[in-house]
Amino acid sequence: MKIDRKPKGSGIRSGERSLALKALRESEEKMRSIFRAAPIGIGVVVDRVFKDVNQRFCDLTGYTREELINKSARMVYPSEEEYQFVGREKYRQIADRGTGAVETRFRHKDGRVIDVWLSSAPLDISDVSRGVTFTTLDITERKSAEEALLRTVSLLEATLDSTADGILVVDLEGKIKRFNENFKKMWRIPPAILETGEDDRALGFVLDQLKDPEEFLSKVRQLYGKVLAESYDVLEFKDGRVFERFSRPQLLEGTPVGRVWSFRDVTERVKDEEKLRTALGEREVMLREIHHRVKNNIQIISSLLRLQSRYIKDEKALELLDESQNRIRSMALIHEKLYQSQDLSRIDFSDYIAKMITHLFAIYKVGFSRIRHRVDANKIQLDINRAIPCGLIINELITNALKHAFPEDREGELIITMLSLAGDQYELTVKDNGMGLPEGFDPAKKGTLGFQIVNDLVKQLDGLIEVRGDKGTEIVIRF
Repeated sequence: MKIDRKPKGSGIRSGERSLALKALRESEEKMRSIFRAAPIGIGVVVDRVFKDVNQRFCDLTGYTREELINKSARMVYPSEEEYQFVGREKYRQIADRGTGAVETRFRHKDGRVIDVWLSSAPLDISDVSRGVTFTTLDITERKSAEEALLRTVSLLEATLDSTADGILVVDLEGKIKRFNENFKKMWRIPPAILETGEDDRALGFVLDQLKDPEEFLSKVRQLYGKVLAESYDVLEFKDGRVFERFSRPQLLEGTPVGRVWSFRDVTERVKDEEKLRTALGEREVMLREIHHRVKNNIQIISSLLRLQSRYIKDEKALELLDESQNRIRSMALIHEKLYQSQDLSRIDFSDYIAKMITHLFAIYKVGFSRIRHRVDANKIQLDINRAIPCGLIINELITNALKHAFPEDREGELIITMLSLAGDQYELTVKDNGMGLPEGFDPAKKGTLGFQIVNDLVKQLDGLIEVRGDKGTEIVIRF
């Protein structure tokens, strides 16, 4: 009989060991695979000397694995101070809670300095000298973004604090999130109230200062109910101050997250505007009075001339006197129009010409049915410096047409147009279809008193005159 001398159960234990070793190898291979493929730098140090590193750590530092293994970790730090700081901080944390993490900087092989987040844990919590595993995450871009954000925030805060307006920012629930110094000064709200962040408490303090607190409160509630609404208002205080109030939603990528209120102290501006309105009102009254008195004085002169004409027997002298009265009337009409106008600096010339025609047709006893007339000067307005000489020119040219263009009750037409040109220039045309001017007539040469006056007035306007005699008379003046 054959006797099996193997220990009982030894085959089973051998099989178990094989399975355990296989599982261990598989686990180790899996960890190795993770170690190699991890997107963060991983390694092991013993007494701060590299014993193992993965490819990502090599990429992060710029060194090969061979260049790192068995080398001091000091080689990847930009300074001795940084190296010592990380050692003290990391091992202090490990001693306190078993792991350590610190933000630090590495110097890349090419000299660049990068920001990293370094986390460490001992292989054996009871014996750190056996080695420490570490993970390294490149946070350079994040740090740059954070620094850029901090610079932006700093700039915005500096801008906010330097602006002359008072700024208040609240969230959608009405909680105070931000305010600048000018807001605090302008509203004289105690810091203790603002620091609570409770908008209702600040609002209650504000309402006591306003002339119409209910109106202000009503508009505030409306805006809180319409998160996208923008608003402008003027606030009057009991103590005489005046604020402009602007409000608009605070948007984050198009979504409302709060509301921004800005307040501008316009007290001095309002006072200055009131003084200016008063001064302008007084000036307007004075100018109206001046135009009124000038018109009256001119009419007195005209009346004296009319009275004098009763004692003149010479027909030629009487005619000259009547023409002088018409010239005076044209000037008086300018001041009358200015006195009646809303704008004391300019007059409506279309209406002025129409009244001039009515007056002259009556003086020379010309019926509108015999000499038809047309005026085209819509929207033409002249200042007094050009209105008076231009009015006198029109008076002379209409007078000349009525006296000489249509003899022996001849019928005809008189057309007056006035155009606005570029550069604040104008073109005046007086045209009739009467007899026309004598052959060889030259307006530049000394002739009748009327044309001498017209030439002098055109020069006063820095203008040019053109006379056309085909089928009547057409006089064009540009000034």
